[in-house]
Amino acid sequence: MIKQFKRLSFVCLVVAISFFGLLRSQQLDIYREIARSQQQIMTVYKYLVTEYIHELDIPQLTSKMINSMLENFDPYTEYYEEKDLEDLNIKTSGEFSGVG
Repeated sequence: MIKQFKRLSFVCLVVAISFFGLLRSQQLDIYREIARSQQQIMTVYKYLVTEYIHELDIPQLTSKMINSMLENFDPYTEYYEEKDLEDLNIKTSGEFSGVG
């Protein structure tokens, strides 16, 4: 009985290690995919900045790219720039200042 328990424990340990190894490799694949995507975006940025005939407003371009990506998720996902985020925090904190 003790031998069977040890054998079962060993098999469970091997299965658990294999499962976590597979899970870890999938996570690394996701990060590699993200890195490839970022490389493509940086290539487009570089091309636009160096080859585009008109001068570009990089912060505006970045904001438009992010908003375009988020439009595909759902109507409730929004990107706020830092200045807009401060205004949102003031409006939603419930602590208004001023006359009245």
